[in-house]
Amino acid sequence: MDITVAICTWKRPALLRETLRSLTALTVPAGLRWELLIVNNSEPDETDAVAAMFAKTLPVRVAHERRPGIAQARNAALENASGSLLLWTDDDVQVEPAWLSTYVHYFSTLSADIVFGRVLPLWPDGQPPRWYGPKMAGMFAILDLDRPAGLVTDSGVMGFNVNLGMRTAAVRSIGGYAKRDNQGRLASEDDTDLFLRAHAAGLRIAYAPEAVVHHVIPPERTTKAFSRRRAWQGAKMHFDHLRRSYGAYPSVVGVPRFYVGEYLTSVPGYLRGVVTGDTSERFRHELRLRRLAGLLWNGLTARRQRAASPDATNTPAALDAVTSKGAS
Repeated sequence: MDITVAICTWKRPALLRETLRSLTALTVPAGLRWELLIVNNSEPDETDAVAAMFAKTLPVRVAHERRPGIAQARNAALENASGSLLLWTDDDVQVEPAWLSTYVHYFSTLSADIVFGRVLPLWPDGQPPRWYGPKMAGMFAILDLDRPAGLVTDSGVMGFNVNLGMRTAAVRSIGGYAKRDNQGRLASEDDTDLFLRAHAAGLRIAYAPEAVVHHVIPPERTTKAFSRRRAWQGAKMHFDHLRRSYGAYPSVVGVPRFYVGEYLTSVPGYLRGVVTGDTSERFRHELRLRRLAGLLWNGLTARRQRAASPDATNTPAALDAVTSKGAS
């Protein structure tokens, strides 16, 4: 098998139907052997029936992963994939016809292990919320970099699993997706974790702007309440990364001091937004301050857990053990 296209889904058969419909319009290079692997991560529902509807027009194969969590489902796809290349998208996406052939082209011309493409939004009623600004694109897994196709060496530049291709063996070699109980975690946190580990392992990563998908943004995700919850929840993974990367640096309850200082610049940024009436900037800085509060909370939680566990040490493994019991 040349390519496995993987979709992990959880109780969204109506959206999945539209994603599969867009896949039927793909331009498939002559002679390419490919499969569509759908990983059903929910209890029995209509998902399998929706997949069966497309059995005559798409090379569909369904796998089931009953352990909850997006990382569990993605690892099941990684384990079950037959293709030497694995292309990912989601069950709330519409792909452009050239999507698959574009990935084929770039994997054959770029010396890359991972390639990611553009993600454009499909907003409710065609309009983003009034408080949205371009600097908030990552909150909605929107990605449209102002750069040509090519290798990416900056570890701060990364894509989203909603539009991602990889050499299956290369990502298996770094352990796939984070193997932990990640119920309640946001999918983008695991995307970030994978890219950070891929960069650290020396995998070659590239950007392909011609590989385009359109991401459906549901109305409930355009509320301020959702974004506020997301900023707080994402602090757990962010704290784990900072602890591992900057554990030797001076810190405030485990959060590097330089990072605290950087986030505190959002205090005057927020006030400027209030004074100028810039709703987007004001809310963006509010979310940054919420993330800082979440980082400090996770640091305090880890400290309390260590104090309660006399045998605990400052090793990453020990810290994992205590922070996994803390706030998330």
